[in-house]
Amino acid sequence: MSLNETPKDDEESLADCLLSQYKFFVGGIGVGAMSGIHLKKGIAPMIVGGVAGSMTDLMYGYMVACKEKVSK
Repeated sequence: MSLNETPKDDEESLADCLLSQYKFFVGGIGVGAMSGIHLKKGIAPMIVGGVAGSMTDLMYGYMVACKEKVSK
């Protein structure tokens, strides 16, 4: 943390970093949509894929992409 940053700035920076992760969500939606169309299951696979992708994005952001901000 630099002299001009407050803990609130660090929290906002971490939140922005974590919320900017979206690639696994998009992938989950895509795979779920293809599975739903192929298996004729409706939108359930797309919902499951989106939830799984969102959880993966948060874990990836916390452990890899935003690691330097988490350790502050």
